[in-house]
Amino acid sequence: MAEHIGRLERYSYTMKDIRNLDERKVQQEEQSFSSLVEDIQETANAMNQIGDVQITVTAQGKKEESLWIDKEMVLEIVDNLLSNAIRFAASKVEICLETSEEDLLRIYVKDDGPGFTEEKMKKAKEPYYYDEEQKKDGEHFGIGLHISEILCEKCGGTLDLANSIHGGAFVSVSFSYRKS
Repeated sequence: MAEHIGRLERYSYTMKDIRNLDERKVQQEEQSFSSLVEDIQETANAMNQIGDVQITVTAQGKKEESLWIDKEMVLEIVDNLLSNAIRFAASKVEICLETSEEDLLRIYVKDDGPGFTEEKMKKAKEPYYYDEEQKKDGEHFGIGLHISEILCEKCGGTLDLANSIHGGAFVSVSFSYRKS
């Protein structure tokens, strides 16, 4: 009974978090590309210490390029994508960050798991979506991709799902890093 009560409490917190997303304001601040990469690398290093999935981070861009982003939102997006990728990965997750001449920050998270089924591809970004296999988990509420998509949109960006040609899921986010 205590386990079910705890799960209900955690579920109510997630519902509150989703409602609060509408109220969150984007707080753009100047960040260097290298600073963002370092923060994501630190998260990957910590996760590599506790899991059996190997996480690698690569970056393509000018190290000292200035990004006008809400770093906390970007890190929350990456954390959600990384959490999902780890859940489904067989043994590895790759995170790639890049900047473009069009002033777009792109972040790709790829795993070597089973990838998205056709149904998951259509529904994975819906709130509280999870399949029968995930229901066994008991701790998964099916909101990570939904929250990430909302945060991307708040930052003027997009979140896209695909399957890698080499197998596994491939999730990409992109948004402008121009000062607004």
